[in-house]
Amino acid sequence: MTRLGYARAWLDADLAEQARRLRALDPDICIAISQTRASRGECDRFEAIIRALACGDELVIWRLPVLGRSTGEILDRIRRLMLRGIVLRVLDPDITTASNSFTLLAALEMVRNLENDLRREQRADLEAARKRQIPVGGRQKKVDEREIRRRVAAGASKASIARDLNISRMSVYRALTAGQPRARAG
Repeated sequence: MTRLGYARAWLDADLAEQARRLRALDPDICIAISQTRASRGECDRFEAIIRALACGDELVIWRLPVLGRSTGEILDRIRRLMLRGIVLRVLDPDITTASNSFTLLAALEMVRNLENDLRREQRADLEAARKRQIPVGGRQKKVDEREIRRRVAAGASKASIARDLNISRMSVYRALTAGQPRARAG
């Protein structure tokens, strides 16, 4: 049986820390490191790892996010490993597909379905807000654009308006051009 460690750069995961944890399990473990964050290159590396392993071999990772960027991608990769008879061992939390694989798959399937439902619900909420012409995204405006326009019409300078209202001059300029069509460059 071959035991292969897999470390991948993701979010704040330090590759050296991942390698240290894998070596703590087995000092002689061979570790494949994927430093790319581009999904195509990462996909190619994972494919090469799957091809290098045979039925009965073990792929060891530190945590589940090493396998992919989404629950769906992680779940698909675990299924592919299982179909080839490759055992997946996760160090944190300590789980393996050799013993409780169906529990792991069921839990990940539930999380994936929950994520998909939440995404669908968020999209529906955003679409409903847009239809009702409710502003979506961004933070609340500090100052009403009409106040800025009123002060400019009264003769105040843009710098003094920004200073008095405690906003940037850029905010003053944006308020003055809001609702106007943008000039195209080129």
